[in-house]
Amino acid sequence: MGLFNAHGGHWFLRSETDPRWNCTGYVDRLIVMAGWTDEAKRRHETLRASYGEPPADLTYSCMKD
Repeated sequence: MGLFNAHGGHWFLRSETDPRWNCTGYVDRLIVMAGWTDEAKRRHETLRASYGEPPADLTYSCMKD
């Protein structure tokens, strides 16, 4: 289960200044070095449509299970 193997894991969007943007999701194939998961990108767009521009402190992270 190395860094580049595609195993399941969770992704996170976090903001301390605007908790409406805080969310998480699970994907079956998480490749850490590939950047944002497609699911996280879709959620980001949904949140952006609802709340406008993202807060400056919004961060993306992920962790393999």
